[in-house]
Amino acid sequence: MGHINFDLGWQQIVISSINNWGRKWAMIPMLIVVGHLAIRPQLIYRVACLIAGQSLIMALVGTVGAIVGIPKIEYVSPLAVFGGGANHYRVDLFQNAFTERLYLFTPW
Repeated sequence: MGHINFDLGWQQIVISSINNWGRKWAMIPMLIVVGHLAIRPQLIYRVACLIAGQSLIMALVGTVGAIVGIPKIEYVSPLAVFGGGANHYRVDLFQNAFTERLYLFTPW
């Protein structure tokens, strides 16, 4: 209701409502369902090791790519049509060489 008070168009109201609702409130029932799943600790350990191995490989590929000087490869997710910041939907294969932060899974 607050969006109408700011004289936003209907398209902006719908996009903002879907984007905010999907990121915040739709996650609560999903977390409740996941909480009832019987997930063994061994499965979590295995997945953590696989993700760590994948991260090491991608960090190596990205660093070598940045040092060699190949053009920057960027992918933008189709979910960007729902709105939000550009950093939330952009995926870079590599950043500049030897930066402090690797954006492997999150934009922040």
